[in-house]
Amino acid sequence: MTSNTKHQQEFRSQSGHNTGLQRNRRFSNLASEADIQAAICDLLALLKIPFTVSDAALVVDRRGKVYGRKVSTLGWCDVTACLPSGRLLAIEVKARRGRLRESQKAMLEQLRKCNALIIVPRSIEEFAESLIEAGVQNPLLNQLLNR
Repeated sequence: MTSNTKHQQEFRSQSGHNTGLQRNRRFSNLASEADIQAAICDLLALLKIPFTVSDAALVVDRRGKVYGRKVSTLGWCDVTACLPSGRLLAIEVKARRGRLRESQKAMLEQLRKCNALIIVPRSIEEFAESLIEAGVQNPLLNQLLNR
């Protein structure tokens, strides 16, 4: 079972979406990029916004030495989605102290020039706020932010 599937099942098993979303708030300040990304994917699924996760798996040789990442395009964002308006949403997830690599900065700028909405969230709350600012309207976003 993938991490995303596990999180989605946890959300669905709660008595309501709000309970599951609030639980994510507890770890948001200490969360890893993987935890934040999983929560973002869960939220996108709940909002019925189509998305995909980029596979940036580490490439390892026979001796177990990591020598790169397997990506289709250098610097491509972690998650891409299509907003209800049809606009491309590019999400580069970072933990609290994470930094963008130069290749990521260049790619995000290239996508921005193509009118993509770029979000670099460090928490699920930052992501929800950014969606609201972009005009996405859904009661789940307000519940997540305790509004």
